[in-house]
Amino acid sequence: MFTSIRHREREQVEQVLETLEGEGQSIWTVARASTLMKLDYHISLCYPSDMVEAAKEMDCLLWKMMEKATNLAIPKVDEGRGVECCLQIPVTRHQGRSYQDWLIRSPVRLGGFGLRSMEDIALPAFMGAIEQSLPHFLGEEGIFPQLATTLQEVGGGPNRWRGLLESGCRTGEELRNLWATLKEEATQITDFLGTELDGPLSIPVEGAGEGNSDGSSRRTITRWLEDARASTLKKGLENHADQSARPVWVHPQLDKLSQGWILSLPGPGGLNQAEFSETVARHLCLPSPCCAARIGEPLGMRNLTIDAFGDNILSVSNIPGGAFTSRHDVVKLTLNSLIMDSGIRADCEVFGLFKSLIPVEALAEEENLQRGKGRQGLLPDFKLDLPIPGAGPGALGNVESRLAEVKVIGAVETYYTRTGAEARAKKGVERRAGRIQGEYRRPLAALDSRYHGVQEDQRGPLVRRLEGYGEPGPLIF
Repeated sequence: MFTSIRHREREQVEQVLETLEGEGQSIWTVARASTLMKLDYHISLCYPSDMVEAAKEMDCLLWKMMEKATNLAIPKVDEGRGVECCLQIPVTRHQGRSYQDWLIRSPVRLGGFGLRSMEDIALPAFMGAIEQSLPHFLGEEGIFPQLATTLQEVGGGPNRWRGLLESGCRTGEELRNLWATLKEEATQITDFLGTELDGPLSIPVEGAGEGNSDGSSRRTITRWLEDARASTLKKGLENHADQSARPVWVHPQLDKLSQGWILSLPGPGGLNQAEFSETVARHLCLPSPCCAARIGEPLGMRNLTIDAFGDNILSVSNIPGGAFTSRHDVVKLTLNSLIMDSGIRADCEVFGLFKSLIPVEALAEEENLQRGKGRQGLLPDFKLDLPIPGAGPGALGNVESRLAEVKVIGAVETYYTRTGAEARAKKGVERRAGRIQGEYRRPLAALDSRYHGVQEDQRGPLVRRLEGYGEPGPLIF
């Protein structure tokens, strides 16, 4: 049976890859939303020892789909390429794993890709199936009350599985073995983290599931293990010998919003093959596919050349084509559309907010004020009418106007320092956000000083108008 299942899944994956050739985001969507679920029924209802090979093969098929979708060679273990960042972690089940393997198998809510390993979820899945089925075998309405002498009491209590374990039946042995495996991992993780073992895996196997009969232990155990593994990865990176390794300073920047694109669907506004490959490569700390053929070419500024990851390209301002402006405007207009859909009144590119306070002579003398948008003195990206805290829903007129500024940044050293300690202390977007207030205030304060006679320790009309909108809201991407 298992051979036929594996053969069928291989054929279906090959068919998907052939049909969607060159459509990376589509292949990824099928892998995440469909193929990942193919084995779920069997890992729940078949003995874990029978599903070991099938689970391994499904993991290999999912990995193949991932590599085909991205056109990347993604390492699972140390391959000597200098990008794997394999961590020295005293947890048997996770020794030798590459950073890329950790991230792909982690859930999206923890900054990962959500392509869970079948081997990792098989044991909690079978545990959930046991607790959901066996309690309904007994009792007046049970489907097999004759098992009462073997199962004894499985409805609840700290010894709910004792009869099953002492019976010598295969189901009891599988339960004992899976619980020992899960508890060993949990113990090793908590020892590494220096914490006490608590949660669903802290109790003896006789009381596994804590009386649940709805299968919820699967989710509870899986979530606890995923959180524990995420903490293990975090500490492993903190202890890594090379604190300048790319995953060490990139990983602290990730959260569930960093991976939002993973859940997006292919379509007119989706990612083409090149964009999808590049996006995945950056998140997995792999070299840039589009830069591979041009590494070492000079960029014409500060003696920089194109590097393997493409970071230096984002550090120069002489790239022709206005790509940086285009990138900023796409984000800004998308945000404006979402804001309008939410029912919030917003002005995008706020013209005339400060112009009435700029003297006519300043427009003639200041070079920055003589052309186009510069004549405004300051041109915020947004002015938002936001509900006053505590005003309650539907409170007409109870709003306050706030300014907001969009900034799109790359992995430049100004914001993303190349050492683990500094990266963990403050995220790159936080460093960029901290500069917005000064960038708004300085040009207005200079005009106040020059044309309104304002002293250094005073606030002129331009700065006062700015402060009337509160601190600018940074929208950093």
